Amino acid sequence: MLYMSEEDSVARIDLSGEFNRNNIVSIKQGVLNRINPSIKAVEFHMENVHEMDAPAMAMMVIIVKHLLTKRITSRVWGLTEEYLYLATILGLHLIAEVEAGGSGRIEVHAKDKEKRRGYI
Repeated sequence: MLYMSEEDSVARIDLSGEFNRNNIVSIKQGVLNRINPSIKAVEFHMENVHEMDAPAMAMMVIIVKHLLTKRITSRVWGLTEEYLYLATILGLHLIAEVEAGGSGRIEVHAKDKEKRRGYI
């Protein structure tokens, strides 16, 4: 399920349920069709995502990259450690701020990305 709200040029997209190769294309279209030109940032809240496969996470990377080409920054919140690992393998942390949810909070921030790229 996809729920979107907007406040002060920031879109909040709450995702819940199961995401897999069978439904991620419609979710992609839903997200990209709802983003209007006044949006400067998007927050994806994924605390209520129960299951996600690799193609669905890859599509999330594609969505975030598409938003970045429109100069819209993204933040992904609430990933479990398993999904955070998958997101990291696919490079999501290189184009968006990513934060895990749950009890063991794992954060990947811009400074960490800059260190890996050799800027600091």
